[in-house]
Amino acid sequence: LWFFLFEALIKILAEGRAPQRYLWSGWNRFDLLVTLAGFASILQLSIFNVALFRLFRLLQLLRTFSKVAKLKIIIESLARAMNPMKYVVLLLIVFNFLFAISGIELFKENDPFHFGSLQAASLTIYRCETLQAWEQVMFINMFGCDKYSYEAYEEASQVSMGRGCQSPKAAGWGAAIYFVLVTIIGGILQPTLIIALITACTAAATGIVAKELESIAGME
Repeated sequence: LWFFLFEALIKILAEGRAPQRYLWSGWNRFDLLVTLAGFASILQLSIFNVALFRLFRLLQLLRTFSKVAKLKIIIESLARAMNPMKYVVLLLIVFNFLFAISGIELFKENDPFHFGSLQAASLTIYRCETLQAWEQVMFINMFGCDKYSYEAYEEASQVSMGRGCQSPKAAGWGAAIYFVLVTIIGGILQPTLIIALITACTAAATGIVAKELESIAGME
C-alpha cells in the first residue's frame, strides 16, 4: 500500500502546478480510491464497515489493468460499450415482449404450459434464443399437442396445469415461421449486434490507449 501511495504522490507531483489534472484520469481516481480504502481497512476506522473495506483491498489486484496495455484496452472497451449497450438491451426487451405476447395469442390454447402466461412465454422465448431444444416447442405447436409431445413436457404440464393436452390446435407452418424468426433474430442477430458494438468500442479504446502510450514515451 505504501508503494501505491508513493506512486500516486509521484504522479501528482509530476503534474507540476496543476495537480488537479491527476484526477482527470479515471484510472488515477480508481487507483487512489482503492489505495485509500486499503489504508482505511488497515486502520480499521470504526466509523466505516471494516469488512467492506477489507474487500476493497482485493481490488488492488485490479490495479494491474491500468498497467498492462492489453488489459486496459479490454476494460476501456467494456466501459465505452455500457452507454450504447442500454439501447441494445432495451431493443432485446421490446423484441422479447412482442414475441411473448404474440406467442400467447397464437399458441395459448394448444400449449398453455409454454404460452399460458407472460412469464411462461418470456421464458420460452429466452429458451428458443439460447437454442435449448427450441424445436420441441415448435413441433408441439406445428402439429398440435395431441400429435406431438415429449415425456418431460407431458409430466410438467400435468403437474403445473393440472391437466394434459385438452385443446389441441395445430398452427402448421405459421408456427414454424414464428419460431424460426425468434431463433434467427433473438439467437443470432442480437448477439451479433452486441459483438459488433463491443468491437467498435475496442477499436476506439485501442486508439486512446495507443495515444496515451505515445504521450508517455514522448515525455520520457
